[in-house]
Amino acid sequence: MTLGSLVIVLVMGLVIGIEYKLKYAMENIENVLKAGTETSISVANIATELAASSGEVNAASEEIAATSQEIHKKLWRHQMTYVK
Repeated sequence: MTLGSLVIVLVMGLVIGIEYKLKYAMENIENVLKAGTETSISVANIATELAASSGEVNAASEEIAATSQEIHKKLWRHQMTYVK
């Protein structure tokens, strides 16, 4: 085997090794991107649920406030009837 052939074989082995590492790195990047996408979708779903829950909490809060005011008015009227 000549020196030229030996150099060619070594370079080809080096190229194959680099290709293998690039393939491995690309697979890892692909997995990270998939996980990131799934996480992003989950976070978006959680945010949507929180927004819906927030709306429900606000509605319940308004209802409680209105009921409290109504009870307060009734109690005040009731007390005023005894004051007269």
